Amino acid sequence: MGDRAYLKVNNIEVYRWRDISPYKQVKILFNNYSFVKKWGTFRLNISTAINRLRLLNCNEDKAKLKFESQWFPVNKDEFNEFKGMIVLDTVDDSDYEYWVHFKYSSYKKVIFNSYVKGEENQEIKFLMNKFKETNDSPNDSVGYESTEDFSLFLYTICLVCSPKDKLSLDIEDQIDAEYYPEINSVVNTNNQWYIEYEEYPIENYQTLVLTEGKSDSEILRKTLNKNFKDYSDLISFEQFGQFNPAGGASYLEKYAQFLSNLTKFLMSAGTKEKVIALFDNDYEGIKQIKKIKTYPNNFVIDHYPDRPFARHYQVENNGKILQKNINGRGLFLELYIAENICSKQMPELICKQSNGTEKYHLKNKKDKDALKKRYDKLLSNGQILKNKVGVNAIIWYVLEKSMNCKY
Repeated sequence: MGDRAYLKVNNIEVYRWRDISPYKQVKILFNNYSFVKKWGTFRLNISTAINRLRLLNCNEDKAKLKFESQWFPVNKDEFNEFKGMIVLDTVDDSDYEYWVHFKYSSYKKVIFNSYVKGEENQEIKFLMNKFKETNDSPNDSVGYESTEDFSLFLYTICLVCSPKDKLSLDIEDQIDAEYYPEINSVVNTNNQWYIEYEEYPIENYQTLVLTEGKSDSEILRKTLNKNFKDYSDLISFEQFGQFNPAGGASYLEKYAQFLSNLTKFLMSAGTKEKVIALFDNDYEGIKQIKKIKTYPNNFVIDHYPDRPFARHYQVENNGKILQKNINGRGLFLELYIAENICSKQMPELICKQSNGTEKYHLKNKKDKDALKKRYDKLLSNGQILKNKVGVNAIIWYVLEKSMNCKY
């Protein structure tokens, strides 16, 4: 029936594909620099896999709902013997058998003992047989057709493993037999990284993030590489240069429109890439976002995320000190930086009227460069905590948007 792909925890096989390609289901998990690659084999830590699955909206509640909604037939003797494994208090009774749902805890026990520990007992053999009786069984040779169902199954496996365990994907048989032609577009034969990443950046598996300025991209890139190593291969920040000079919100709007039109053309030729145009969370950024009326499905047009501290920010207005909500009005990158390094003494803002619009600026313009230099030093020394505040909050926001961006 063709050569297979295997998913393993350490050296124990937990899943195999035959008629469904693993390419789409695992390409986000097994991305460029997140794994050690040998010929046809990709590896990453269980903890990394769990983090990425969570970004794909996998969680225990969803997995429980998925598993506990699967119907299985049991006869009366089986029902009585294994009643403790069944989640339903009342069951669908027919002339010949009962139709029941099994508890999520039963699935996890089976997965842990059978897959991870390689043990067997009566309960495990019983439920494994029930798996095999269903078309969407994890043990069926065809595999899950739904990527979401597969991800929830994999999430359950990862939860019962040790964070130090290794998850590996073995596609060597597929490559040798050329059974799945698209696999050849994922890896090359010279133990290199992904061909597309090195030679065809428009086709790589990263999300391209556009920002208003060069310093924004540099700060976000450094934060990603330092505090989010498990995800650093998923995001590529725009490189500013002669072709694409930094020019603020208005330039980013025009550049996003240009890339949007280019991408529509490329998509018609089968090329796909996820793009996030990320504006400042201020008046000008919001204004430019509103100009972009249409864009492809693989584009996200957004601004830096709102922050709780910005709802009541101290602002000087005509000599008076007021509390203002600066989300969407005057929340720019320097204030995210300040939240990371001096949250109890945030920079002073001044409000100025321009054509009837309130615009916000740092009272001391020298604070801009000073904040960036201090942040860079603290980040390099590992002193920027990995919590979801400040610049880290922007990175989390980008990752969540990227992982759930549709092609």
